[in-house]
Amino acid sequence: MSEPLKKILSDTLGVPETQIQESASAQNIPAWDSVAHLNIVLSLEASYGVSFTPEEITEMTSLEKIRAALAKHGVAAARTE
Repeated sequence: MSEPLKKILSDTLGVPETQIQESASAQNIPAWDSVAHLNIVLSLEASYGVSFTPEEITEMTSLEKIRAALAKHGVAAARTE
């Protein structure tokens, strides 16, 4: 089963979902540039019905940090691995 959060990242970054590992971050996915980052944030806000603060947006540079930011908003983005 596909994890919705990984699907959002995959679709937004234009990379295969298999490339979105637990260690996924702006550091190791070349397509995750500043424009893609903003698109990720917009997709997450639309999908989960949340609004992130500028500080949260700046910090959300990895799958792990995105999960943490979502958790602060009461969204459980569970792992499938």
